[in-house]
Amino acid sequence: VYIISKTFDNQRLRLALDRAETPMQRLERLKCDGRTPYRGTVTSVASFGVFVDIGFERSGFLPQRELPSEATLQAGDEVTVYVPNKHWRSGRFNVSLQPLQKPHLPKRLLQVDGLTPYQGIVRSLAQGVAVIDFGFDVCGTLQDVDDLEIGSELTVYAVRRLHRSRRVWLSRRPLVQPLLTLKEVVADG
Repeated sequence: VYIISKTFDNQRLRLALDRAETPMQRLERLKCDGRTPYRGTVTSVASFGVFVDIGFERSGFLPQRELPSEATLQAGDEVTVYVPNKHWRSGRFNVSLQPLQKPHLPKRLLQVDGLTPYQGIVRSLAQGVAVIDFGFDVCGTLQDVDDLEIGSELTVYAVRRLHRSRRVWLSRRPLVQPLLTLKEVVADG
């Protein structure tokens, strides 16, 4: 048997008796810059979006909100997509029909001082929390967002970064004073 795909979150493998014409690429090789085009095939269509196989270990997800109203994609259709981000643990990734205007910056360049403004776009909303794409290879989390809609543009400030979960907390208002980094704190008793 041949392993066709694997799912990280539930540890399942999809198997086939025949070898694929072209081997699947490893997810580590996926360029998530939002500007590299990938040619793919629609594998399934759901009410909430479309799954697109672009030749990697798992398919990408194209949310319904990203589709133009006149677009009617069906399984087997070929599309060109761009990968703006990938979840660091599960390997899931979204795709878009439009390239990003500029590539995402690495998270290590993010200033988490509560004063540096970043332009962001609301990517998803759930129970008063928004996921914000603000130009880095990690999305930010913003709370108390009852007045926002998906696609809204706003200015945000990074106020906290959790390294283990790769999460960044955002605020709509700048802080009065900049946050100190651990290196700046003096432990002199």
